[in-house]
Amino acid sequence: MKKIILSLFLPFLLLPQISFSDEAKISSVRGMVDIKSAKTEVWYAAQSGKKLETGQKIRTKARSRVRLQLPDGSKIEILPNSNVDLKNIQAQKPVLKVLAGKIRAWVTRNIAREKFEVHTPVAVCSVRGTEFTVDVDDKGRTEIEVFEGLVGVRKSDLTGEEIPVGVGEKMDVSGFERILSPDQKSEAMSDQKMVRRELGLEMTKEEVQASAAAEMRLAEYQEGKTMIDVSGARVRIEEYIMRPAADQFKLVVLNEREDRFDYFYYKGTFNTTLPADLSVALNAINGTLGTTAPDYFLLSYEKAYSNTSDYSKDTASGGHLVKIAYNADGTFTLTDPTDPANTRTVNAYDSTNGAYDPIADTFDTTKTSALDLTVYNAATDKYDAFSAGQTFYNTRFNNYEHNINGNRKQWYFTTSAARNTLVSDLDGHMVYPASNSAGDTIYGDWGVAASASTYPDADVLHNRLKITYLDNSYEQYDNYIISDEGKIASASEFNGITTGSAYKEKLLLWNYQQVITATEFGSRKISLVVEPKILIKSGLIK
Repeated sequence: MKKIILSLFLPFLLLPQISFSDEAKISSVRGMVDIKSAKTEVWYAAQSGKKLETGQKIRTKARSRVRLQLPDGSKIEILPNSNVDLKNIQAQKPVLKVLAGKIRAWVTRNIAREKFEVHTPVAVCSVRGTEFTVDVDDKGRTEIEVFEGLVGVRKSDLTGEEIPVGVGEKMDVSGFERILSPDQKSEAMSDQKMVRRELGLEMTKEEVQASAAAEMRLAEYQEGKTMIDVSGARVRIEEYIMRPAADQFKLVVLNEREDRFDYFYYKGTFNTTLPADLSVALNAINGTLGTTAPDYFLLSYEKAYSNTSDYSKDTASGGHLVKIAYNADGTFTLTDPTDPANTRTVNAYDSTNGAYDPIADTFDTTKTSALDLTVYNAATDKYDAFSAGQTFYNTRFNNYEHNINGNRKQWYFTTSAARNTLVSDLDGHMVYPASNSAGDTIYGDWGVAASASTYPDADVLHNRLKITYLDNSYEQYDNYIISDEGKIASASEFNGITTGSAYKEKLLLWNYQQVITATEFGSRKISLVVEPKILIKSGLIK
C-alpha cells in the first residue's frame, strides 16, 4: 500500500509569470515639491500624474510631501525637507537614495523582483516586502524604523554583515545600534530565549508566535495576508523560510483565526551546504530526470501540522540517491550510486504487487498494467514522460515514521544497516504495533486496510484522501484550491490550460487549503491555508 508522505507542495503549482506596469509616476503632491532630471540642473515643479524616470531627483520644502507609485506596485512618500535620488526605478530592481530628510515606503512582496534597495550616505537597506521609514539628518546620520516585514541593513561600503531590522524595531545606522524601548528590550530578551527553543510541536499558541517572531528575523523569504478560508472564516496567514544551518532549510506557515490557531513546519537537511539560491537545491527535491545525478538531495526531514492540541508528524532519515533505469523490457533497474553492487530489478507490473511507481516508490494493486509515468523536468519547466530508455534519480530514506498525537501509525526501517533502501516495500521491515504483538513485522502492508482518493464535490477542485487502518482508526485529508474570498476553484477554471505562462499566471490567483481529521483528533481538526507565492519563490514547488 502507498506509504503516507503527504506533501504540502502540490505538483501542479508551477512558477507564475508576473507582469509589471511599464512606468513609475507621481501619484500626489502637497505643497512645494521640485524635480529635475539627470540631464539638466534645472528644477521644475512636480505635478501629480507625471511619469518618472531613472536618474531624476526630487526635493520637498517645509510642510510639503509627494507620493510616488513604482512599476512593481510599491509606494514611496517623500516627507518635508527631503532630497531623494531615483537611482533606478525599473520594476525588477528599484534603488532609491535618500540624501537628506525622510521617506516612508510600502514595498510590495513580489517574487519576480531581483531587489529593492534604499541607500543613504552611510547605509544600504535591502527590502523584502514591508512598511518602513528611512530618516537622514544633515550630518548623514540614518535611522531605520520598521512597521511591517523585514529590512536588512548594511554599511554603505558593503563591509560587515547585514543586520535584520524587524517589526517594531529601530536602528541607528551611523553607530549600527538598535534603538529599543524598555518594553522592546524585555521582549528582545524573551525572543532570545525563545529562539533557542526552535519552533516545533507541543507548544502553546503564544510560544509558537514568540518563537516564530524570533525566527522571522533570520528569514530569507516572508509572505503574509488575510483572506477567507473554505468554511467562510477570516484567516491571517504568515509564512517564512529560513536556514537553521548551512545545510538546512525550514518552511513555517502560521494560520490565525478568531477561534483557532494552526501551524505547519517542514525542516529538511541536505547532503551539503545549500547554495545562495535555494531554488537550485529545492528544484531537485522530488527527483531529477536525466543521466546526471543532482548535486543536492535530502538526508532527512521533519514535517508536522498542529492546532496546538493535535498534531500529525512525519520524520525520515538515512536519505540517499537511487538511480532508476527504465529498461526496454518494461522493468526498472534500481542502483545505489555509492554502492553499484546494491541493485534490484523490479517489474513495471506483476500479478502479485500490481503496477510499480518508481517515482513515488509504491506499488498500486488496483492497476492491471504498467503505469504512465510523468515527472517534473526542471530543464524544460514542465512534466515530461518517464519512459523506456530513460534514467531518473530520486531520494530514498532508510527510516520513516508517521505519527498522530504520539501514536506511531506507520513506520519502516531497512533490513540491513550496510545496505541502502532501494524499494521501501521490498527492502524494509514495516511494523504496525496497533494490530501486532511487539516485534512482529509485516512486509509490504503498512497496516493499512483501505486507502481511497476521491473528488466528493462535482466540478470543483476538492480532493479527499482517506486512509483506514487495520484497527479501524482513520485519517482524512481534504484538499482545496480556493480564492482569497474562499471560493473553491472549479474544474473549468483550468480547463484546457495545463502548461505555459497562462497556466502559471492562473495558479497565482489561488490558495491551497488542507483540512485534516483523524480518529485521534475526536471532533477537532487541523485546518491550514497556504499562499503559494513563498513556495514558488523559494523553489519548493514547480
